[in-house]
Amino acid sequence: MPQVLIGNVRGLQGERGAQGDTGAQGAAATIEVGSVTTVPYGQAARVTNSGTTGAAVFDFVIPQGRPGEETTKIDALTIDALTEPSTAFPVPAVGDNGSTLFGKIAKWFSDMTALVATKLNASAVVNNLTTTNPGYVLDARQGKTLKDQIDTMGTPMSYGLTGTVTVSAEGAINFISSVTIQPGTYLVTASVLLGGTANDGSIALVRLFDEAKNVQIHNFYPFTKAFTFTTVYTVTQATRLFIQCKAAGSNTTAYQDAFNYLKLLKIK
Repeated sequence: MPQVLIGNVRGLQGERGAQGDTGAQGAAATIEVGSVTTVPYGQAARVTNSGTTGAAVFDFVIPQGRPGEETTKIDALTIDALTEPSTAFPVPAVGDNGSTLFGKIAKWFSDMTALVATKLNASAVVNNLTTTNPGYVLDARQGKTLKDQIDTMGTPMSYGLTGTVTVSAEGAINFISSVTIQPGTYLVTASVLLGGTANDGSIALVRLFDEAKNVQIHNFYPFTKAFTFTTVYTVTQATRLFIQCKAAGSNTTAYQDAFNYLKLLKIK
């Protein structure tokens, strides 16, 4: 019997059938780690399941990391040359090669050595006025100590009492001038010109005289000569200092003493 082709013809949907019964509960799936294998650098990492879909066992293949560059211990290094900068006290910087790095270190120590050589050690600074060691210096506090001592000295007293006296007989005494001073230690300076005429070895005598103690502080014997005399003298009570002229030789006909000045500086 001949067949008739009618093409893609779909009939009407039939009614929905009744829901079937619920099936039994299946077993829970499990996952566990199987083997972990390390392979050389460059191979691909992969994970395979050597178990089942319900009881998976994952096997891992992990490649090694990129190999590091070969290094040498620093104690085995040899620096063939140093590149020292011209700047003082150079500081190492990121990117310095070995020659530059160690060149900077060498320059830093060289600069430090030169600096230390010019510096004064703290042990060479003394806070006293008695140390005599060469190379030592005074502590700044000694400046105040010295100033205090200078202040106690006061202003130098200068007496320009120029005068001339004549002694014409042996033993005769004249006083050129006098200065009243208070207790203390003084630097005494006097300037005198001896002159005149003497016979038979006569001597013109000039003295610095303390009136309170009635003593000669210093004697001068040169004749026909200008001279300056300096001495340190301590006064224990208020007194007058005199320049005393005396004929000390025999057969003195005449002589003159010209007094130029008397200076006193209190030093203590």
